Amino acid sequence: MKHTTMKHFALATVSSLALLLAACGGGSGTTNVAPTLSIVAFGDSLTDGGTYANGIVGVNPATGVPITIADQGGGRFTTNGPNAKTWAEIVASSMGTDASFGPAAFEGFSLGYMPQAGMLNYAQGGSKVTVTNANAATAASETSVTTQIDRHLLAYPTFNSRQLVLVEAGANDIFQASGVPATIVTAAQELAVQAKRLQDAGAERIAIANLPDMGKTPAAAAGGAAQQAGLTQLSALYNSTLKTALDAQGVNYLWIDVFSWFQGVVAAPAANGLTNTTGVACNLALTNNTSLFCSAATLVTPGADMTYAFADNVHPTTKMHQLFGAFALAAIRTKGW
Repeated sequence: MKHTTMKHFALATVSSLALLLAACGGGSGTTNVAPTLSIVAFGDSLTDGGTYANGIVGVNPATGVPITIADQGGGRFTTNGPNAKTWAEIVASSMGTDASFGPAAFEGFSLGYMPQAGMLNYAQGGSKVTVTNANAATAASETSVTTQIDRHLLAYPTFNSRQLVLVEAGANDIFQASGVPATIVTAAQELAVQAKRLQDAGAERIAIANLPDMGKTPAAAAGGAAQQAGLTQLSALYNSTLKTALDAQGVNYLWIDVFSWFQGVVAAPAANGLTNTTGVACNLALTNNTSLFCSAATLVTPGADMTYAFADNVHPTTKMHQLFGAFALAAIRTKGW
C-alpha cells in the first residue's frame, strides 16, 4: 500500500486457521456447488496486480527506450520478484482462473488510462471507497472502488453465478480521515452499498476481506503507542460498521476476517515462518519510500521477502501475501466455491 493502501496479510498456524475459518461466514449460505469460472476483484494496493507496473520512470540514455517500473523489478505493492503474487492472484491461480486476472487497466507514471480487454482485476493502489484519491506517489488519480465497479458494469452489465467477486478497501480512507470516526463510518457504509450493487447485478459469490489491525503496522508504531491504539480502534470500527451495513443491505457474502487472523499471525511469527514483524524488508531509501519499486536488489537483506511481515511501512511482503492467499483460499473452499 503506500501510506495509502494497505490491506491484508498472511497465514496462521493450522490450529489458528481452523479457529478463524469458523468465524468466516457472513450473510446467508450458498447453494452453489459448481466450480468458479472467473474472479473479479475490486480494491486497493493489497489486491492491485500491477496497475502501475508499465509506468514510465526513465529513459535508457544509450538506446532511448523507456524504462518502466517493471523493468526495475517493481510493479506491485510488495517485495516483488519473479514469484511474487498478491493474495488475490494466489487465489486466482489456485482456482485456475488466473488467465483473466491481470490488471484491468494500466496507468500512472506518464501513462494515461489504458483498459486491458478481458482482464478482471480492477484494484488500484491508493484507491478509497468512493472518493478519487489524487496520489503523487503513483503520479495518477487512483479510481475509487465505486468507479472500478462502474467500469466493470459498463463492460459486463451482469455477473454470472459462477463468478467469484473479491472486495477489499478502506485503509486509504482511514489513512486520510485524520482520525475522524464519522468519515470512517461513512466509508464502510458506502462499501456495503457497493456490495449490494454487485449482488443486484447478479453476483452470487461475494467475498469481503475486512481490514487488518492497522495499529500493528510499522507506520503506526512510528507514531507511538497512542497512534497504534488509535489505528487499531479505527480498524475495528470500520470492520464492525461494514459488517453491520452489509447485513442491513441484505448482502449474501463471505466474511474473510483478516483483522483477527492478522493479529494471530503477528502474535506467533515463528509458527508462520516469520522472523521480523516490526521492520520493513525493502530499503526504502532506494525505493522512493514505497514497496512499489521494491525488488530483490533493494531488500535490506537477502531473503527478507520471505521472513519479514512488511515490505514497507504498511504493505505485506511476498511471504505475507502467500500466507494470506492460503487463508483466504481455505475460507473460499470451505464456503463451497
